[in-house]
Amino acid sequence: SQAKPENFSRLQQEHARALKGSQETIKKEQFKYDYEVLQARLHTLPDKLTHDIMVPFGQFGFMRGHLYHTNEVMVLLGDNWFAQRTAKQAVEIAEHRKKCKLCSQLSLSILSSVAQLRCRCL
Repeated sequence: SQAKPENFSRLQQEHARALKGSQETIKKEQFKYDYEVLQARLHTLPDKLTHDIMVPFGQFGFMRGHLYHTNEVMVLLGDNWFAQRTAKQAVEIAEHRKKCKLCSQLSLSILSSVAQLRCRCL
């Protein structure tokens, strides 16, 4: 059998669709991981009154520094509005955002799958 150009275009379409799906999965996992790291950090910040850190000083150097008021966190509410919250409240907000984002992505994924099935049935 001979390869036909229309078969290659179909293969390219399926490959692009699979690649897009993989990229979306990677983004979801990265989003989830970033919020888990944030929550872990917010759990440990209030443990001490001050934290010793290395502060970036220009492009190539660091200097010793200290973090104070580590139980106070500025949380983005949206549209460039911020609110000062405790670390415990910020952990709860991060958990809520993580759940909302994953739920909305799941519902969009389900709707997309249903639309694809409808197209294939027609």
